[in-house]
Amino acid sequence: MEKNKETLIAILFISIVSFLIMSPQIYKHSIILGNDSNFHMNRIYEIYMQIKNNTYNYFQSMYGFQQSGRIVNALYSPDFSFLQALLLLITKNWFRFQLISSFLSFCIAGITMYSLGRFCKIQYSLSLIMSFMYMSTTAIGFYSLW
Repeated sequence: MEKNKETLIAILFISIVSFLIMSPQIYKHSIILGNDSNFHMNRIYEIYMQIKNNTYNYFQSMYGFQQSGRIVNALYSPDFSFLQALLLLITKNWFRFQLISSFLSFCIAGITMYSLGRFCKIQYSLSLIMSFMYMSTTAIGFYSLW
C-alpha cells in the first residue's frame, strides 16, 4: 500500500512540474511553432478531416498539403497520427491540442523515467529528481512542440 501511495504522489508531482513547464504557454495563450510544425499539423489535419468526413484514404492527402495527393501519412507513423487526430477532434482547436499533447508528453516522459529509476532500485527522491531533470531536457521539450 505504501508503494502505491509513493507512486501516486510521484505522479502528482510530475503532473505539477509538467504544468509548470507549460505555464508560459498557458499564460501567453499562444501556440509554439517549430521548424516542422506546418508539416506535422498538415499530417494531423489530413487524418482529422478524414475522420470528420468519414472518407479514409491511407495513402493520399486529400485535405492537407494543399490537396496535392501526396503520400505522407503512410510513411510517418499513421497510427500515432490517427491518435493525434482523435485528440484534435476532441479539443477542436490547435491551442488546446498543443496544450494537452504537450502535457501528456511531459507526463509520460516523467512517469517512465521515474519508473525506470524505481526499477533500477534508485531511492524515491532521486528517482523523482531524475524524472524532473529528464522532463526539462530539450529533447522532450522539442518533441512536444514537433
